[in-house]
Amino acid sequence: MTLLLNAITFHEPNQLILALMAFSGAYAMTFLIETPIYAALLRKFCTPLKAVALSGLINSITLPVVWFVLPPLLIRNYLLFFVVAELFAWLGEALLVKLLLEKVGWKRALIAALAANAVSAAAGLAVAFVLAPNV
Repeated sequence: MTLLLNAITFHEPNQLILALMAFSGAYAMTFLIETPIYAALLRKFCTPLKAVALSGLINSITLPVVWFVLPPLLIRNYLLFFVVAELFAWLGEALLVKLLLEKVGWKRALIAALAANAVSAAAGLAVAFVLAPNV
């Protein structure tokens, strides 16, 4: 986790490369986890292919903010960063689901985004603190 937090602040030239590599892995993991959840919970409103596009688009908007905008603002307090980042991802993705799938109600959009982000956040925490605690 320390390497990741240092990489995000870009104190050394190679840290930008490390941050982009870590981001790519996080994006892939997030996409692979969240896409089937969105597809299942929004199946009445979109085809599986549209759910893939939806997940890719909304994660392309929210994940860079979580990785590159919020950390420099909140880097000193990981708990605060985590709470703000997850609230942003959840509510931002719910808003995007609602805007992109007009027939989806707010309740369904909020539930789908909450489910997708809860599972991907848990996986991210497992990777960060259990599987790769020194990264």
